[in-house]
Amino acid sequence: MKTIHSLCIGGLALLAVVSLDANAVTVGIDPVAQSALVNSTVSANVTISGVNDGTAPALGHFNIDVGFNPAILQFMGVTFGNQLDVFGLGDIQDAMFNGVDSVNVLETSLDSLADVVAHQAQNFSLFTLSFKVLAQGTSLLTPSVITLADPNLDVFSADQTLNGSIRGDIQSIPEPSTWLLISCGGFMAWLVTRTRRP
Repeated sequence: MKTIHSLCIGGLALLAVVSLDANAVTVGIDPVAQSALVNSTVSANVTISGVNDGTAPALGHFNIDVGFNPAILQFMGVTFGNQLDVFGLGDIQDAMFNGVDSVNVLETSLDSLADVVAHQAQNFSLFTLSFKVLAQGTSLLTPSVITLADPNLDVFSADQTLNGSIRGDIQSIPEPSTWLLISCGGFMAWLVTRTRRP
């Protein structure tokens, strides 16, 4: 009897752990493109998942740093998502450099907890960062969660953060043999049109 009781308690504990992992709050970075040419602009979405499944936590405030390699990427701007302003009442938004190799982004909703729980998606983009690619190489994009809170500013934590990366590439230049082939083709086309004239 004692063994069955222990097994039941162990099974319930395992079920609780599995249930927590299924609703784990995750903040991650999803680059729109994994690579881009030098001097072009590239963007990356910072996303959250596992919030607002009809119960707490629903997201009403975030404060997140995103690190990058300033030798490869230059921060250009931020575009905020719409899930913290579900009724268009407005929200408080800010983005600023946090040193030369990271940007700090925060947003606070003015909607009530009940409105956010009723209308906010479970998985969504918090904001999108735009970068100019400065040089060839790979830059990790690393989110660092400072604060996550519901609209009442009750703080909760992210169970995990997922990094992203963007690779800067240079445009390939045709080799001399390619230029020779193109030149020969152009000469042949010119010769054919020249010999067909009356």
